[in-house]
Amino acid sequence: MGKKQAPKRKATGAKPGCARFAAPGKNSADGQQVINGGMAIRTPESGAATGRASEFGADLNAPVLMERVRAYAGHDTIKSQGVNMPDYTAEHARAGIDAKLPALETWPNQFLRYVITTRFPEYSSVCPKTGMPDYGTLTIQYMPKRECLELKALKMYLLAYRNLGIFYENAVNRILRDVVAAVHPEWCVVRGEFTPRGGLTTTVFARWPALKDTLRSSKR
Repeated sequence: MGKKQAPKRKATGAKPGCARFAAPGKNSADGQQVINGGMAIRTPESGAATGRASEFGADLNAPVLMERVRAYAGHDTIKSQGVNMPDYTAEHARAGIDAKLPALETWPNQFLRYVITTRFPEYSSVCPKTGMPDYGTLTIQYMPKRECLELKALKMYLLAYRNLGIFYENAVNRILRDVVAAVHPEWCVVRGEFTPRGGLTTTVFARWPALKDTLRSSKR
């Protein structure tokens, strides 16, 4: 007697809430098309295909899949593919400005009329709207009067920004505010040069006293 052939298994669709896959260049059972030379991804949140499924793995539930897509493509790509991000709010704008951070310590200055420049190339913080990290280089420059910044305390203060949700424009101005409050210098400048975001690079410059205040006092 010949061997019995095993019955063929019926093809089934993807699990609810999971990615569906198709061969490159073709449509899957639900009509979505493969893109970027890999397998398309469709989630309940977006309703649109995006990315390469081969980068993320099969049969991921929607929340896990979206987290991996965000890590792969970034916020701008996800938004362009149909995921609606929340609008900016007053809470976003104020985030981190008055958060408690390690104290800045000082030591007595012994000389006059010289300038201290401290550069911190490993600055990072968190965007309060997207939750994505921001990176940059901070430069703090000031002319001391009676006090100088203690560098270990300054380092701990700057490292605390790593887990702080704050726009980097606000971070530069807050750092200026905190340094001035700690050492009461002749003048102080804080400059933040940040890595590209969405193809744009940003430099934020804050000075105390403000230039208009300096001009006013010089005319008196």
